[in-house]
Amino acid sequence: MSNTTSDLVQKLNIATYWIDQIYPLLQIAFGTFGNVFNIIIFSRRALRSNPCSLYFLVGSIDNCVVIGIGICSRYLASSWYWDPSATNIVLCKLRNFVIYSSLTLALCFFAPIISCILPIVLMSIFGILMILNVRRVHNQVGRHINNARNERLHSNDRQLAMMLLFQILITTLISTPYFALAIYNAVAIVMFRYKLSPSELASYNFANNLFRLLHYTNPVITFYIYTLTGPKFRVEMKHCIQHGLKSVLTAIGLVRYLPLRARQVLFGENQVMNTINIISLSQSRRRGNGVHPTQQKTTMSMTPVA
Repeated sequence: MSNTTSDLVQKLNIATYWIDQIYPLLQIAFGTFGNVFNIIIFSRRALRSNPCSLYFLVGSIDNCVVIGIGICSRYLASSWYWDPSATNIVLCKLRNFVIYSSLTLALCFFAPIISCILPIVLMSIFGILMILNVRRVHNQVGRHINNARNERLHSNDRQLAMMLLFQILITTLISTPYFALAIYNAVAIVMFRYKLSPSELASYNFANNLFRLLHYTNPVITFYIYTLTGPKFRVEMKHCIQHGLKSVLTAIGLVRYLPLRARQVLFGENQVMNTINIISLSQSRRRGNGVHPTQQKTTMSMTPVA
């Protein structure tokens, strides 16, 4: 093996190592934050009555499980050489159930292909059926409610359907490289027993590791897809942030130190103006009942000294 090939293999191995060290941490951090936010938003009263919201809510809970059991445990095992499933019988059985299903055992070297195609197909089928069912229900009850409310419901359904469509599209794009490499592995390496050279093996390991991590980004990015594609989702996210900041600032007593504009954003225009009017009225009453400091000083200066 030449020096150039040896240098290439070494650089690819180093790149693979650092990708394994850094990328899963970003997946765990951003995925946990985003899916917890999804659960909070889709549990709000404005969205939880919609069947599409129930689908997104269940999907976010499932994504948290995938991040906790799949990505996190794999990162601990590969980077820190600590596998919780090796010492905990419950985690061991749960992980084996998630990873090694009966279909995967029957078609072991086609498992990556199935893991790429099956979620997309199921997501598309159930998503289309869910949207058709929601439209059918709304058409049945549409004549019993006013036009404004009916239009609002249809607008929410269109937004949620658009969010689902973009999720399927991005999931397909992200999973395609891993799917293509899995086909190459199944056909060339497994079936025809093609032997890779050291440089080809290093390139294959690098690509396989990168595309696998990219494939496992699907449960991580749903929150960011919904934020970019759903106006209603952004409105509810803004309300959640406002409510959280208001609760924290009220609890620690910093609300009175905020500028007027910031209080208007947090509490709303009417509530802030009512608060200001109440404070102004109470101050006016205190001034009306008391003696003004200037008048008190003038009175004291005019009082003759005995």
